[in-house]
Amino acid sequence: MKNVKTVLGTVIATARLPSSANGNPRYEVTIKALNGDTVRAATKPDCTLGYEIDNPEFRRDVHAFEIGDHYRRQCIARVEVAALERTDRKALSWPDLWQHGLAKRDNGGRWYPAHPTTEAYIDQGGYRSPSRAYPNSYASPLLTLKFAKWLCENDRVLAARLGFLAVPREAQQEAA
Repeated sequence: MKNVKTVLGTVIATARLPSSANGNPRYEVTIKALNGDTVRAATKPDCTLGYEIDNPEFRRDVHAFEIGDHYRRQCIARVEVAALERTDRKALSWPDLWQHGLAKRDNGGRWYPAHPTTEAYIDQGGYRSPSRAYPNSYASPLLTLKFAKWLCENDRVLAARLGFLAVPREAQQEAA
């Protein structure tokens, strides 16, 4: 394997490729990196990853994918769960809500959740519906320390994209 690089991200799509000569499954995998890039790579022939890559855990959690050239084709050499740790970032700010698509406003200026994760948090919290008098009643809870902690526990992918989780500095130095 040549030109090996590590990509942190999640699987967003898999497409079945023809099986190997021994009958083992192969997939073409589309990976959404934490920096927003999209990477496509295939599983190597006769590799156990062909049996695992379609599992939901690869879509749920952040993984470190080692991708390199295998006979002139981008292939996944190794996959492991990415070790992420909390950063110094404490909570979201108002611009984060619309820049990252977490909340949206209606014509009356009332904020509503726009992302499945923020909808789940608002639904379980029992917050009052927005009104003319309280247009921020759904958005304000998203700016708290409590939401940041909940996000790191329940949606590690979104938490990493928002800057609450990052790869430890020691792991970055080892990869370089």
